Amino acid sequence: MKALKKIARVLLYISRIVVGSVFVVSGLIKANDTLGFSYKLEEYFEPTALNMPFFMDYALPIAMIVCIVEVVLGLSLIIGTKYKLTVIAITAFLVFFGFLTYYTAQCDPHEIITYTNIDGKEVTGTPMCVLDCGCFGDALKGSLGRSLTPWESFQKDMVLLFFTILLFFGFKTQKLNNERRDKQLIGG
Repeated sequence: MKALKKIARVLLYISRIVVGSVFVVSGLIKANDTLGFSYKLEEYFEPTALNMPFFMDYALPIAMIVCIVEVVLGLSLIIGTKYKLTVIAITAFLVFFGFLTYYTAQCDPHEIITYTNIDGKEVTGTPMCVLDCGCFGDALKGSLGRSLTPWESFQKDMVLLFFTILLFFGFKTQKLNNERRDKQLIGG
């Protein structure tokens, strides 16, 4: 029983490091080219993609906020600051982006759809399929030679969600910081 608890603690620790590191790296890479990330968000907001053209004017501020939140959540998870809140926020992020990547992975570029354009007129055309998720900016293009496809991104989100669910169940076993220590770490 003691060995099982030790394995569970090690698994939770590895989960914290993996999920936190992916969030930090992803956020920093996108922050390096926030304007490029905002263009990717505009692709998602297109009327032929998610049909949210009202967000297109706010793509750059949204991109900046997403980058900052990803880095802060990743660091908070690694350090152990506000653990429950951090795990809940990361889970919300992963569920949202899981649905988003699944939706974009289902896109058929040959399908004929009817949508309402910015002028309020019904238009028939083909959907704009987002082929590059934008998860790690252009960083993977240098190492893999391409970015993650929507299906690969969906799989990445599901693996991270699995690790995050482990963190959910490990709330009570984690040795967390006290509030004074949290304030010092957040301030730092």
